[in-house]
Amino acid sequence: TGTYPPISKVNREVKMEKIWGNLKKGLRFYCRENGFSDVILGLSGGLDSAVVSVLAAEALGAEHVYCLMMKTGYTSALSLEIARELAEMNKFNYRVLDIQPLVDSQQKFLTAALGTEPKKVVVENLQARERGKILMALDTGSQTLQKFVFGGKAEEMGFGKIEVQVNTDDKQQNGG
Repeated sequence: TGTYPPISKVNREVKMEKIWGNLKKGLRFYCRENGFSDVILGLSGGLDSAVVSVLAAEALGAEHVYCLMMKTGYTSALSLEIARELAEMNKFNYRVLDIQPLVDSQQKFLTAALGTEPKKVVVENLQARERGKILMALDTGSQTLQKFVFGGKAEEMGFGKIEVQVNTDDKQQNGG
C-alpha cells in the first residue's frame, strides 16, 4: 500500500466545501429539471439522515424539506431526541409517526405463514419496508421527490432508487 501526502487542514476544508457545494448544486439542478419542489425523507437520528436532511435544506430551503421520524420499539430515546433537535435547529417540517403497529402486524402475519417467529434480521427489514411504504404513500400525487436524498441500509437504497425511477417516469408520462 502507498502512502498519501499529508493534506493541510485548510486544503481539506476547501476541498470539503467544494464537494458540499457540488452536492447542493446537483440536488438543486436535479429537482428543478424534474419539477420537484420538495423532498420527503426519513429522519432517524443517525448521521446519514442528518447529513442528507441538512444537504436538502441548504439546496432547496428548509421549508421544502419534510422529515419523518418513523419510530418502532427499537428506536432509542436518544435517536428521537437527536432527530427532534436537528429538525428544530434547521427548521425542517417534522413529524413523528409510530410504525410499530404496522411492523407488529407484518410480524404476526409472517409468524403464521412460517410457523415460527421470523428472525431479527427479517423484522429489521420489515421496518425498512414499512418506512418506504409510508414515504411513498405520503408522496403519491404530490410534486415531491421522495427519498432521492436519504441515508439508509443498502436494501432501502435499492428500494429508493426504484421509487425515484417510478415516480419520475409517472410524472413524465402524465405531463409532470
